[in-house]
Amino acid sequence: MIRLGHCLAISKYLQHNGAATGGYFRRQGLPALCTDPDRYVPLSRAWGLFNDAALREDQWAGWNTSQYLGDHNLNAGLLKKLEDSPTLFKALYQFVRLIRVEASQLELGIRDAPGGILFFTRYSGMREEPGYHISQSYQLGIFIDLIRHFAGRSWQPPAIGIEASEIPAPLRDQFPDCRIRINQPYGYIAVPRSCLHMGLLRSHRESDSHSPIIRTDGLNDAQLLRLLLIPYLSQGYPTMRFSASLMETSKRTLARRLAACGTSYQTLIDDVRFSQARELLSDTDAPIYDVAGSVGFNNQGHFSRMFSRVGGLGPRQYRRLEHGIESTQN
Repeated sequence: MIRLGHCLAISKYLQHNGAATGGYFRRQGLPALCTDPDRYVPLSRAWGLFNDAALREDQWAGWNTSQYLGDHNLNAGLLKKLEDSPTLFKALYQFVRLIRVEASQLELGIRDAPGGILFFTRYSGMREEPGYHISQSYQLGIFIDLIRHFAGRSWQPPAIGIEASEIPAPLRDQFPDCRIRINQPYGYIAVPRSCLHMGLLRSHRESDSHSPIIRTDGLNDAQLLRLLLIPYLSQGYPTMRFSASLMETSKRTLARRLAACGTSYQTLIDDVRFSQARELLSDTDAPIYDVAGSVGFNNQGHFSRMFSRVGGLGPRQYRRLEHGIESTQN
């Protein structure tokens, strides 16, 4: 899985260049109506979006997206934790630890190198997947922007390594004095030892509101599917065939895996719809029919019956109780 924020980042870059992006999301089966960057989508669909954008609009879309937006589409809670690190060295280690929690498939780490360290990234065994190299170039651009929060906006790495066999043109223009190495076993940014002690120069966020970091390592199949379904809820009832495609498996296998988690498909759908609706009812003043639509119901009555079936009370009564107003109405 991967955060939707990375898909939204490339969408913003394409829109900046005058491209319509709705078709990109539809072609890859991504949730076109969701704008929450901290929702999760299948990794292969996100890479498909990057690949589609590179083929249709800009072959260097990965690097150019990272240069256009920097690190501003990373999780806000993660960025705040990096700000609290006393040095760049500590911030990089913190970043590695937290990203491993969010993206268990990603190999991210720090290796000693002559004169400094290599801050590296790769998905082992997946480098031939469409969109892989574009996604990696986007990642490396984000790493550089993170480092510049400590080393200064003019900082340039002495060396960059990429797994691709061709040097992206923007790299030559943006880093003229940098050694760029192709066909590497992983992508990396070289950081001189003389930079590692540096403290934060500027803040990532001025707001005190920070999104929580969600652990994806160790989640069972039911928990993973719940995360993947959330950004799609507003599109209507998610069929089991659709959910199986998100999990990259068959309907029969999905049913068996959910049963092993102690649940059924319909129970899971009810649970995730109820949880999202309860959050909206508690945290917003949105009308009930809007809340219903946000979790995939086009009929408010059907929504209210689902909410009562799972929660034991109707959505109106729940909202009134949350606000400290006694009521027996549903």
